[in-house]
Amino acid sequence: MKNKIKIAKEIVSRGLIKQTSEDWFEVDGEMVRLIRLPGRTLMTCSCSNCSRNINQPHVMCSRKISVILFQAQDFRLKKLIRENLQTAEESKALGIAIEPDMMICLLNDLKRFIL
Repeated sequence: MKNKIKIAKEIVSRGLIKQTSEDWFEVDGEMVRLIRLPGRTLMTCSCSNCSRNINQPHVMCSRKISVILFQAQDFRLKKLIRENLQTAEESKALGIAIEPDMMICLLNDLKRFIL
């Protein structure tokens, strides 16, 4: 299971996952679908491992885990940090006195924590 989680993290970090619709994700050439039912959410994957073991609900491939990790990330916060970091670096280059060194250090710390 540790190896599957490591592979899933690598899939997310390389950007091999794309959300095609609200419940469909394209992950590394395979399709993962979320099926929302009252009280639970099921996941299906088009990979050969999941297709072969379709009647066993405990089968989790790295693609399903990567969808869970992908949904857990807060991309708006990451975008905000990147934009503020870029603004701070530009104002430092222009010589605007808003103490950009302190702002850059803070944003780099947040970036290391979140990204």
